[in-house]
Amino acid sequence: MALRYEISRFKTSSGSTKYIINKSKEGQFDGLILVIGTCRAPQKVDFKGWSIFKGQFLHSSELEKIDWTKNGNQLSLVCIGGGASGVEVIETVLDCLDSKPVLVTRNDKWFIPRNFFLSTLLALNLAGHRTWLDWICKKLIEKFHYGRGLKFMVPNQAIQSKAVKEPSGLFDQIPIVNDIFLKLVEDCKVEYVQAEIVQIHENRVAIRARDTSKSSKTQIIPADIIVEARDQVSIYSYTDIGLQTILKFALSHDPLSVSFKDQKCMIPESIYLCGDLSTTGVFLTYQPKDLNAAFRDFETAAQLGYHLAWFRIGREYEVCALGAYEHGENLGECACTYRLGMCYLLGQVNLQVDLRRAVGHLKAAAHLADEIMPQPAYIYGMLLLAYNFFFFF
Repeated sequence: MALRYEISRFKTSSGSTKYIINKSKEGQFDGLILVIGTCRAPQKVDFKGWSIFKGQFLHSSELEKIDWTKNGNQLSLVCIGGGASGVEVIETVLDCLDSKPVLVTRNDKWFIPRNFFLSTLLALNLAGHRTWLDWICKKLIEKFHYGRGLKFMVPNQAIQSKAVKEPSGLFDQIPIVNDIFLKLVEDCKVEYVQAEIVQIHENRVAIRARDTSKSSKTQIIPADIIVEARDQVSIYSYTDIGLQTILKFALSHDPLSVSFKDQKCMIPESIYLCGDLSTTGVFLTYQPKDLNAAFRDFETAAQLGYHLAWFRIGREYEVCALGAYEHGENLGECACTYRLGMCYLLGQVNLQVDLRRAVGHLKAAAHLADEIMPQPAYIYGMLLLAYNFFFFF
């Protein structure tokens, strides 16, 4: 592997499958993979107190700048970010540390093993929604990959809530394909913490365990090195501004004073996004996790004319799913029309399998598809392809 390496030309060697790069200056190679980065310069999140931190504060792309000579190998490392980048950071620095590194994450991520059989099952779920196949895969992963010792890492089970009755779907967020990290946590070589960053001090980090309330106790973690592992760091510099804007429009106005016919008003969409924050609880410092409050926000946004909220009501609250989908379909909402088609296709939400109705709804949704909801066109196209294939043979 070569970083920032300039290639003037390459060609295949005559009579073989070898590649020659820059006139054999570096030798011959069996394969050539070009990895072109698209990220801008690292932009760190403005955590409270980071300016007084006396240790090393780095981005995951700057690991070569770590000064390992300071305090020998007794450095305390805290990695902020639970995605694939955070896992790679821990695996990279583990051999350089005598102390146990800490990975702090505020998002629930599924860890999926590298397994041909399981990957095949996951690939069969073309729609990406929660189906019986998704349930089977989750149970297999929980039992054989996580096991009893790591059950606390299963998404939505570390946060005990009366409203949460099952783990999140495998496709709700981008999963991490890794066989090593869970073993490191199980062997107590890495500490995995699901928490929100409260403040950074001179040589430590204050965190609050993820909970449904703001009354959780603050925990202190010593830190000589803080590594921020974000896949799209440029986005997070605008997080605070965006969240403050959403809450300003959603909470500082009386929803009843808004005209129901004002489709261009930003208040209904802001209320919808506020409900989205309450559903996930990702940004606890702004909006705690509260499914009841989320339902009220979705319902208000839907009544004010933001029709996508009917889809979220149906997806998050199964009791009123069918009515919400039908209401959204009558208003011409693509997501609701598509979801009704999938329900008839798979026999969900107490509906009998009805292929004729399913195809009708999917066809209508395909015509309504746009850049926000492109799935209906893809699924309907796959159904037509399968029909033509079997009809031909």
